[in-house]
Amino acid sequence: SKNLALLSKKEKSITSKMELSKLQTKKFSMVPNEHGLIFDKSSEILEAQDEGSIKKIGFNFKHLSVLENVTLNSILDVIGYVISVEEPVSMTTKNGDNISKRIVTICDENEKTIDITCWREFADFPLKANSVVAFKSVKLTDYNGKSLNTTGGSQIVENPQNEPRTDALYKWVSQSPDFKSFENISQAEKKTPTDRTRLLGEINTIMENYVDDRPKYYIV
Repeated sequence: SKNLALLSKKEKSITSKMELSKLQTKKFSMVPNEHGLIFDKSSEILEAQDEGSIKKIGFNFKHLSVLENVTLNSILDVIGYVISVEEPVSMTTKNGDNISKRIVTICDENEKTIDITCWREFADFPLKANSVVAFKSVKLTDYNGKSLNTTGGSQIVENPQNEPRTDALYKWVSQSPDFKSFENISQAEKKTPTDRTRLLGEINTIMENYVDDRPKYYIV
């Protein structure tokens, strides 16, 4: 439809006529908002002139030190210095789809580290160690310890511009902190799928980390 065509355009400003409703559940939400917009047959979306006052990406960063007290399944933004990037791992679903994942470990000035699992297309994002990276709309889970996971609404930005936290992290790193002494919030041992057995409940938890309304199937 015309409305869907406008919504699919990236970096476009729009005006809209629709219903604002409080979200009944956040389990399948990809944004940390209390309310959402509801489209129906009377909704109308029009393309508008971009006046430049709206940020293309807005962040609301949380320090890694507070994540241990954040409610599970929360959607949040984090930024950190990348200390390791694993190689992508491919998983095959029953219908033959290949799902990729890659684990990235970041840290910040509070001397905490955490693992972020990048799913699907985010596993192919050209991340590298020794850089500052911002992750928007990632999901907090407790699979083998607290960890973060990309969702369908996530965004990854390397060295975000005009962001004070970027400069602050690089300034902190220039003082040569001892990364090995930092507390790792994610306690899971990093092993490949071939050297450990997973319970079906664990597999279900893994796939729930990637917000998607399609059924999940695994060959086991």
